[in-house]
Amino acid sequence: SQSSGSSGINAEYGVEAFYVSLASLPTNIFTILLSDRIGHTRLLSASLLLSACSVFLLWEFNGPSWTVIISCLFNAVTAPVFCMLDTIIPALYPPDSRGTAFGYHTAFIRVVSMCATWIFSMFIDSSPTVPILLTAVLLILSAVISLKVPPISSSSH
Repeated sequence: SQSSGSSGINAEYGVEAFYVSLASLPTNIFTILLSDRIGHTRLLSASLLLSACSVFLLWEFNGPSWTVIISCLFNAVTAPVFCMLDTIIPALYPPDSRGTAFGYHTAFIRVVSMCATWIFSMFIDSSPTVPILLTAVLLILSAVISLKVPPISSSSH
């Protein structure tokens, strides 16, 4: 019947979304266990560089299956970025203003993310070259800039 066919499609998307979400679990565990040994800023920078490299895979591999695989990979390599930002941002501010500073940073990151998604969608239909290069360049630039973030001490978090 037609209704079971449409629910099959919805279930397929749900499974794909589950795989993409699940892909960040191993790197989240890795980040939790090794961030103090590796260093927060080095792990942040390395993750941003790996994210930039994974973006280039969009040129080489296309199709529904590859999209899910690349999404899983991108989600896995960007997971440490969010873990490190959640650790580094509050540690950069004195205790009495950490909550406010973290709130402002989080709001700013969300607005930038929405703008980036909107800009990416404007270019993706005409040519994937512009958004892929723009994304990669911004991730590489972020990786370099993140090396300038002062190391956080164990007493600051």
